[in-house]
Amino acid sequence: MKKLFLIALCCITIVTASAKSEPIDPKYGVGAVKVNSVGRVEFSEDIELPQSADLSKFYQHIQTWIKGRFTQPNVIKGEVLSENSESLRITMRVKQNLIFKNTALVTDMSKMNYNINFAIIEDGSKKLCRITLTDITYLYEEEREGGGISFTAEEWITDKEAFNKNKTKFLKATGKFRIATIDLFEQIVTQTGEAIKTL
Repeated sequence: MKKLFLIALCCITIVTASAKSEPIDPKYGVGAVKVNSVGRVEFSEDIELPQSADLSKFYQHIQTWIKGRFTQPNVIKGEVLSENSESLRITMRVKQNLIFKNTALVTDMSKMNYNINFAIIEDGSKKLCRITLTDITYLYEEEREGGGISFTAEEWITDKEAFNKNKTKFLKATGKFRIATIDLFEQIVTQTGEAIKTL
């Protein structure tokens, strides 16, 4: 039933979107959403740390910052799933609002759940903070009768699901989720990088 609803939603919005579609920014284009070896959507980025960094002390600092970061206004809930001071890893499960459009007349948004992992590691001669975002799900139009529609990133924002057949245009229903999710991960990486500079 869910699949039928999603297909119908796509069919309705393709017609309205096709005439107005603009060229796709390469930032969001084919290949921007990676699928890992087990078929799950996974975003990952490394931030290089100073060579002089004491990794244990750095982990303690970034651990504190992370817990504060996921209390921002759009975050509904951020809870620590695991943290390990020996392996220098912390994983949080986050529920937040993903806002597509917000005006005086229209608010278009979705609930989004995801796991975000921060690992302080050494890779060869480099010291890194590796950020990985996985296990993404969405709940859209929660106010609808029946509680809205839920779906996974694998069903919605991959290259296969987000574009038209020729991969030249976004489907309106799925494209906005892809764009907003990519922007969210980029924001987290940028803010983590800025926090690292202050440590």
